[in-house]
Amino acid sequence: MHRAASLSALLGLAVALASSLVAAPAEAQAGPTRASVRQLLSGIEDVPTDADWRRVGDRALPLLIELYNDPREAPYVRLRAVGATAAFPVPAVRTFLRAVARAPEQSDLFVAEAVEALARGFGAAAVPDVAAFLGHEEPVVREAAARALARVGGDDARRALRERLRVEPLDYVRETLTRALR
Repeated sequence: MHRAASLSALLGLAVALASSLVAAPAEAQAGPTRASVRQLLSGIEDVPTDADWRRVGDRALPLLIELYNDPREAPYVRLRAVGATAAFPVPAVRTFLRAVARAPEQSDLFVAEAVEALARGFGAAAVPDVAAFLGHEEPVVREAAARALARVGGDDARRALRERLRVEPLDYVRETLTRALR
């Protein structure tokens, strides 16, 4: 009786596993394509989460970077590609995000996205990188850095936020810093 129940449970598990493999999209089995990654980045109501990107797999990472680097791509696709790299917290991604954030004449929206992705992907290890952007010339970047540090938390993040609060000239950025410290 015990053996029959074990065999039945094993058979049920095998059927479930086989069903999930058959039902899995071809992309998951063969790896993502540039077109499939672009399609994921192009959603209006359904934007993939970091967990979604991890399910797609790390073979999406070079495609995300390729899409960002292609000036012919729509800006929102390029912007989302930057953010999606946070799902793959490896040293090359950290280097990529730093480069995006520090690129000369980079759009403030791309800088802000890279800063938030650094914090999301690397947590406390990214606090020095993210804190440096609290002094950025663009308020939207300073606010992004404050929100990112609030999500990371910890003593170093709070210290950076308090230091910036003392010198921040804009009221609405000071409000963001204050909320980040709560």
